[in-house]
Amino acid sequence: MVKTIFSNFCQSFKDFIGMKWKLLIAVILDILFVLGALLLWKLYVKVVVDNIVSILEFIQLTQPTLEKLYAGTLQVPDIYLPRRNIIIATLFFGLGLFVLTSILLGISWYVTKKKARFLQYIKRFALFSLFYYFIITFMAVMCIFFFTPIFIGMAASNNLNIFIVLLLVMVFLITYYLIINFSIIDSKTIMESLKKSWTAITSGKIWLSFLLLMILYIILYFVIDLILHLSAKVNYVFFLIIGFILIFPLFTYARIYINNSVKIFLKN
Repeated sequence: MVKTIFSNFCQSFKDFIGMKWKLLIAVILDILFVLGALLLWKLYVKVVVDNIVSILEFIQLTQPTLEKLYAGTLQVPDIYLPRRNIIIATLFFGLGLFVLTSILLGISWYVTKKKARFLQYIKRFALFSLFYYFIITFMAVMCIFFFTPIFIGMAASNNLNIFIVLLLVMVFLITYYLIINFSIIDSKTIMESLKKSWTAITSGKIWLSFLLLMILYIILYFVIDLILHLSAKVNYVFFLIIGFILIFPLFTYARIYINNSVKIFLKN
């Protein structure tokens, strides 16, 4: 199996080099997606920060009051208005990410596929993106709406890290499943794609293949960080150019590698 994974790394690199002009398209689309997502995030954070002051002020109450809150003997003050505003902002943030993902990342994933019909792939990509962004946004809204008192209580008892870790694990698993689906949504039917995706996410071989890719990218992160640190000493423009050249093509290679991994191990 290790030999197969190593061969996949090599074959994926050959496919990556063979993309030629498609690689440039994928990189440009990824850059546009990141810039768009960062803009949405900036607007979203501004709304959240503007409406979360009252919640943070409550967390800073005296320790005896916080202990009563965590014990359930104290009612949380009315935080309906800021909570409502945050929920609305979260819905628009999720919608914006869905549009960016469906258009920009949809095409970027498509150009890494060797055989796929464009319209069919983009439609299914948008459908799967809608489904998973709905789940993630729904989870976020439920956390904001129902778990605000729990959030405050955990912050008061310094147990907030547990809550955050659980959410990150859930988001990681959902994102992993989404990425696997992106690799096989060019199947004949949607049901066939769902069946293959379930087989893929329960495959230990694909998990190992995915884990090794993450380890490789962690190593590359430190190497690229060193290179960027040195390039920043030259000038800022050179730093940006080197950053774009080194970072964004890695996204495209990861897609090719995942596509090939799913294709190889689903056959076995």
